[in-house]
Amino acid sequence: MNTIDLILLNFETTRNHSMQTWRLIPDNYLDWRPDQEAYSFGEMIRHVWVGDYEYLHILKTGGLDPEEDIYQNVPITSVEQEIEYSHPHRQQLLDWIRNLPPEQLIEKSVARPAKGYQRPLGDMLMRIAYHDSVHIGYFKQYLRMVQLEQPNMALAYNEEW
Repeated sequence: MNTIDLILLNFETTRNHSMQTWRLIPDNYLDWRPDQEAYSFGEMIRHVWVGDYEYLHILKTGGLDPEEDIYQNVPITSVEQEIEYSHPHRQQLLDWIRNLPPEQLIEKSVARPAKGYQRPLGDMLMRIAYHDSVHIGYFKQYLRMVQLEQPNMALAYNEEW
């Protein structure tokens, strides 16, 4: 297993954990939010997977944010629909990573002037995968607040991706 394979495994594992957590949310809870400033369950799911599209754009352009929000006007209706929307964007991101020459992980950097940082590509990829993990934590707190089942992360790995 090489470095690219390990990065891909990390991406796959964190997304599988996310999907396992998302699937615990009944569709009638998608609009629930702990307060007016927070994402709803549905908005957080959308935020996480649209990140795949946005991050791929950033990686391909050397740091430029996309100009459009591709699903801004699409209503959030079900967890499974959001997962279905997410698949092509996740697959494109994974394919892009899969085709990287390993030396680019160190040699190429991604500058994000609007965010105030520049990072090696390998570091940026790890942070992108970590984005899912951060939101899993938020989801788990939301689930506790509405007294819904908690995910069993030991069961989260599958070959779906």
